[in-house]
Amino acid sequence: MRLRLLALPAVLAAGVATPAVAAPVTPRAAFEPSGEQVQASTATGSAKVLEPGSYRTSLPADETKRFFKLTRSPGEGLSFAIMGQPTENGQKYLAGQDQSLHVSIALPDGTSCVSDDYATKNKDAPLAQLLRVVSTIDPTGAKRQSFLNEDCAAATSFTVSVWRETPPAGSSLPVEIRVHRQPKITGQPGAPATEAEASLLRVEPQEGGEPVPAGQGFGDAPTLPNGTVPLDLEVGQQVFYKVRAGYGQRVAASLEVPANDKNFAPKNDLSVQLNLWTPQGVQLDPGNYDLSRTGSLMANSGEAKTLGVYTPTIKYANRDITFTSLSDYGASAAWADTAGWYYVGVLVAPGQAEDRNGTFAKIPSRLSVRVSGQEQAGPTYVNAQGAALNQPGVGQVSTEGTQQDSAAGLPWWKIGVGALAVLAAAAACVWAIRARPKLVE
Repeated sequence: MRLRLLALPAVLAAGVATPAVAAPVTPRAAFEPSGEQVQASTATGSAKVLEPGSYRTSLPADETKRFFKLTRSPGEGLSFAIMGQPTENGQKYLAGQDQSLHVSIALPDGTSCVSDDYATKNKDAPLAQLLRVVSTIDPTGAKRQSFLNEDCAAATSFTVSVWRETPPAGSSLPVEIRVHRQPKITGQPGAPATEAEASLLRVEPQEGGEPVPAGQGFGDAPTLPNGTVPLDLEVGQQVFYKVRAGYGQRVAASLEVPANDKNFAPKNDLSVQLNLWTPQGVQLDPGNYDLSRTGSLMANSGEAKTLGVYTPTIKYANRDITFTSLSDYGASAAWADTAGWYYVGVLVAPGQAEDRNGTFAKIPSRLSVRVSGQEQAGPTYVNAQGAALNQPGVGQVSTEGTQQDSAAGLPWWKIGVGALAVLAAAAACVWAIRARPKLVE
């Protein structure tokens, strides 16, 4: 997926800005993985089978391959996401050397399905930026993976290899793993998002919002309602929030940094990112030149920047979007195909390598989010034999019986259709009797 590093025209803050006095700020803990604790195996024969869900483990600072296994029913979509925040001895904000994270997926007989999906963090990149890889194995017919080997598209069992390339000063990498399966559908899925349904979508900040303590990862990300919340951003940290979006809806977020009513100017150059992830963990990257998700703050300048990110209309059929389908958005739109939790992250880092060990003042900012559009019913899901599965109704987050939302929200794989993917046909009747659908709050 493409990364576009663009700067927006600056908007002058009201009044005359004076340089902020830097106070020593100790960045909060790094990205906090969530999920069930698991141990990766160094041998394929003893590799753990990961069912849909969230997991956490730690990868040592070596290049040894470690293995997991995945399964699915015929016709199901499957994705494997792994992400973590690397740390380096002696480095506070920026990477001291290059490092990377790799994933390959193969059939049990060794046939390669994903040869080497990887993410690289280059020297001087923000340490708080996630090192993240998402690998997808679509069923036969999905256009976004038209290149996929036919045997892989039809397969139901896979072996996943994970490995790192780390610098000498590297340390173990705590990671979160997300496994997502989406059931087979029956009937026609409709048309993917059009150019109009993927067009630029801005969110204007509103006055009077109350602060909402941020999360340190996907697992403890608090839910944001439509509106604006004030933030005091710490350099070297990424904060996390989430919103719930259904089929037929769009998610948009904007960040005003610094908030234009705070008369604030940073002492040093800073780089800022506004990130948006799908329920599967795919980062969406709109390619519109009129609104960027990244920007730079100049030292001793009170100019405010407005960053923005947004989804196309969320549709199951978006998986048929190709690299050339939506010229104004880009290929990442093909992964906005699932109803559920969408995650918003805000990251600030030093803008110059010479400031890698400096101290910084907090940055007063405003984050705005909006979920727009009328939620629609999703596609009709069936099991491998074609029998209908229970369908989540419009507005339903989960059908997990009497389980209540925790502060961190429901486990992501149980949101909307994700829960259906783990149902066995034999248990469907019993489960349906016990289930009590809950509505979005």
